Amino acid sequence: MHYFLFPLKDSTIYQDRPTQNAGIDQIIEINKEVVTDGDVPYNSRILMQFDLSSYSQSFASGEMSGSDMKFFLNLFTDEATEIPLS
Repeated sequence: MHYFLFPLKDSTIYQDRPTQNAGIDQIIEINKEVVTDGDVPYNSRILMQFDLSSYSQSFASGEMSGSDMKFFLNLFTDEATEIPLS
């Protein structure tokens, strides 16, 4: 049996821009910026929030067992440019 989880909220945060997040973007980004001056590269991180309440109930009822569960995250490359804000 397969269950699919979709995030309620998501955002991308950037190491070199601590006050910026990209919560309204249509594409979630992960990157490592290459620098040429020998400094440490800057990273980004994805934050996602999921509603797990129905899955908690399934564990409690015995419908789902943690011993046989596997989780997968699929990442894709996109060449997006000039995505509109609205």
